Amino acid sequence: MSDTRFGDSGLDVHALPVGVEEGHRPLAWWGTMMFIATESTFFAALLSSYFFVRANSAQWPVGGVEIPPLGLAIPNTVLLLSSSAVAIAAERALRSGARSRFHLLSGMVLVMGASFVSVQMYEWSQAGFTPSTNVYGSLFYTITGFHGLHVVVGLVFILTVSIWDLRHASYNAERHLPVRLSFLYWHFVDIVWIFVFGSLYVFEHLAS
Repeated sequence: MSDTRFGDSGLDVHALPVGVEEGHRPLAWWGTMMFIATESTFFAALLSSYFFVRANSAQWPVGGVEIPPLGLAIPNTVLLLSSSAVAIAAERALRSGARSRFHLLSGMVLVMGASFVSVQMYEWSQAGFTPSTNVYGSLFYTITGFHGLHVVVGLVFILTVSIWDLRHASYNAERHLPVRLSFLYWHFVDIVWIFVFGSLYVFEHLAS
């Protein structure tokens, strides 16, 4: 009787290196970078559209709409960017074998990211315009909304790898590629917000 562990190729399927990091730049890393590159192009197109419409409008914001204040946006930006520093510390903790510290710091990133989204939603509720008010409202909500969606996706990634590790204790200093890629995506989301915040908030207040 043939051994069912072996496929047609004669390889032991249970010995295949699933999830193992091979080399300095695994295939999954390149896939993540390509995804980030396409998303960067997407946000660049959104911001370019914003400035194109702005440059061709006689009045900005259109219809006398007021630009959202910086009172909430500044501390919310600090909160989100600080979460990247916490994420770096979390990955370093995992690399050093401090698993409890890794989960504590990952939890902090989740709380900080969720708080950012909550504050953003509160700011939307206080804005004196909606996506259907005019072109400014449409662009503002589209850009900040898509960024908020990316934050949520990043939170799902981090939560997933954290739960997986708690259940299976599968990550260590040598094998933690899913954690590494989740945090890489999180840093991308934070960097994008710098451009969104700079364009829709800081630039507008300086130009007014």
